[in-house]
This record gives sequence, C-alpha cells and structure tokens, in this order.
Amino acid sequence: MGPGPSWAELSAAADNGLPGGSTTDPHARLLLLLPALGGDAVPDDAVRRLAGALRARTRVASPGRTGPWLPDGDASAAARTARRQSP
Repeated sequence: MGPGPSWAELSAAADNGLPGGSTTDPHARLLLLLPALGGDAVPDDAVRRLAGALRARTRVASPGRTGPWLPDGDASAAARTARRQSP
C-alpha cells in the first residue's frame, strides 16, 4: 500500500461521475487519476481497462504497441523509437 489510492479506489473515483470535477468521462478520469495510483496490487482486468481508456481518449490505434516506451518515463527514448518506426 502506497500513499495514493488503491486500484479499486482509483477505479471507483473514475466511475463515480459526480459533478464538480474536470470531466465526467470515466476514461478521461481514469487517465487523469492514474499517476496517483499508490498500490502495486492491480487486478487482471486493469490492463484491459487502461487500454480501453487509452483507445477512447487517444488517436493511437494500438495502445499496447506504445507500452514499451512508457515504463522508464524517458520521453526522449519514446521519441527516438517513434522516429525509427516512422515510414
């Protein structure tokens, strides 16, 4: 358990749809809240849910293909990889 919300708490907050936040879209809310995730324990369907949110809120046809760019947080590495893969 970390200082932030667990996956269950984060998921519930993304789904609550109460007015007063920046958006009522559960996909956008999930992506906005994701950096606050405090626990390491996530259910098996978390990847599916996160991929669905990315698909709904981005123009990336296959969000799974961008995964290798993200874990280390190195945006410059992602940009280099994208340039190498561009036609």
